[in-house]
Amino acid sequence: MTSTQAAQPSNTDGLHRLIGPNRSRVPGFFTVGGARSIAAATATYTIRELKPLSYAATALIVLAAVAGGRFLLSSMRGELVAPAEAKTLVDNGALLVDVRSTEEFAGGHIDGAKNIPVGTVAANLAAFGQKDEPIVVYCRSGVRSGRAKSVLEDNGFTHVHNLGAMGNW
Repeated sequence: MTSTQAAQPSNTDGLHRLIGPNRSRVPGFFTVGGARSIAAATATYTIRELKPLSYAATALIVLAAVAGGRFLLSSMRGELVAPAEAKTLVDNGALLVDVRSTEEFAGGHIDGAKNIPVGTVAANLAAFGQKDEPIVVYCRSGVRSGRAKSVLEDNGFTHVHNLGAMGNW
């Protein structure tokens, strides 16, 4: 095959048998010099020619991706404390800690919160007080506060609560 010739889809490839002849852009398998390749080559098919099973498979893939993303985000944040419970904890003496940057903190924060940026939590463990005292951490989205909660728990703090986003307050 010369450099000016385009790779042609192999009719023996599974994707071509399922979908049919070329029509609009969908990634496909190609035979180039007897070897199968997926790299940078595309075949063309119309969506109308996709079998109903293909729609179902696509829906399942999208659902799995969304569910996986939600699981990943929730695992990064950890379990969140209910806002009412967080307020009760703080009203009863829990330390309220904003783990956002000092610039974000200066731009607005929950009244009474102490600013200890997430990157400095491990170096400032003494600032969190006794390891058995309640602590409520928060940030912009809940990811950094989830990391701060993990660092504190890894260092023996036993009552750390993640509010998540500051907007949850």
